[in-house]
Amino acid sequence: MVAEPHPRLGRLLALLLLVASLANGAPFLLARIGLIAPEAYQRDRQAFCPQAGPPAGLVSACSPRRVSPASSGVLERLSLERLHRSPPAWAWLKTARLLILLGLPLAVLPAMLLGRWSWPLWSCLLPALPLLASVGFSIALSLPQAPLTALLPALRSQLWLPLLLLAGPASRPAVLARLAQAMAALLLLQLPLMLVEAVRGLPMSFGPAAAQFAQASLGLPTRLVGSFIQPNSLGVALAALLGFCIAYLPNRRLLPPLALLALPPLLLARSATGLLSWAVVMLFWTCRGRRLPRTARLSLLLLLVPFVAALPLILGRLDLWQSLTGRIRRVSFLLHSSHPGQWLLGHGLLSSSPTDSLPTLLLLQGGLLALLAFYGLLLWVWRRDHRLRPFLLAVLLGGFTLPLTELFPVNALLALSLNSALCRATAKAGEARGA
Repeated sequence: MVAEPHPRLGRLLALLLLVASLANGAPFLLARIGLIAPEAYQRDRQAFCPQAGPPAGLVSACSPRRVSPASSGVLERLSLERLHRSPPAWAWLKTARLLILLGLPLAVLPAMLLGRWSWPLWSCLLPALPLLASVGFSIALSLPQAPLTALLPALRSQLWLPLLLLAGPASRPAVLARLAQAMAALLLLQLPLMLVEAVRGLPMSFGPAAAQFAQASLGLPTRLVGSFIQPNSLGVALAALLGFCIAYLPNRRLLPPLALLALPPLLLARSATGLLSWAVVMLFWTCRGRRLPRTARLSLLLLLVPFVAALPLILGRLDLWQSLTGRIRRVSFLLHSSHPGQWLLGHGLLSSSPTDSLPTLLLLQGGLLALLAFYGLLLWVWRRDHRLRPFLLAVLLGGFTLPLTELFPVNALLALSLNSALCRATAKAGEARGA
């Protein structure tokens, strides 16, 4: 008999996940608006934002590049390295996510060993075993190159797996409903944070210099990130949070306004992947929730074609397709530089090649075994848990431009929702056999 979680557990985990999500990007945001290292902030502001503005200073409307005063015709770029280097007094905020990813499994393990909560059956976790095996092979390939202690930083992309295995009561439907409420709050907080960022934040560099100067001349902010550290991370996360809320939010009447309120932050982030994922999730939700004729569904689907074609104009990123072709070239280079054994099992965890997508990361670290194991697991859950499909869609699309298993809190939500789907499907199958 499996004990039901205490009602306070859901509230506590929801609060912890919300706070950890905000804390993860807080040092970067606070540095960009001058609350961390104010002297360096003022120097950057004077260098890259010389024009007069309102008392608060329309900083983000400035260009992140300027003509060097020392060398005419040479462009200088505002360095984001300082902003990403958190002072020791603030760096601990980034580790708050470990309370969810590692602290929660460590807290659940003794309770399971003592018999308070039943250990997951192997049949429950069977669809996840190929993925776990691929991680084991990656670690085994890396051990001859470095000791286990040196592998710990490289395990960042695998930190979600302990939670997938040992979610315990945190994956019960009642707890997931509380977490969905917290993620709805996180989504709604992005817009006010981005408004502060637009007024006070140092500008971020993106795209060609001419486009950045043009944006600054129009008084428009550069790409904004809210409580995240990259614009694309914000966009992908917003689409995933919306999909998670569609799956688990108890008050269904909140979903339409929540979906609409996610759109302004997506546009301010200028995230093509995030905006496309939002459109696909909304389209899927609309078609699933209403009995539309097949012609109506096809018409809605065809609307995606002009929408995708117009994304560079909508987002003001005329070089958008160059980003996509660059990712394709990197995958092609990875495949051509690998021998058959590396195609199958990967290069291990210590490979230093850049990875800007989840398929590339999986191929690089674990080869085709990891790639097929991960997406095979998503397919298994897709077929058995219809409620989770909007979230899985956002994960699938977002992973093509981001190593999604490293993005908090999306990786935690993925672990909890997959654990819930796996164990619930096994329980239902057992009930059906016993009936």
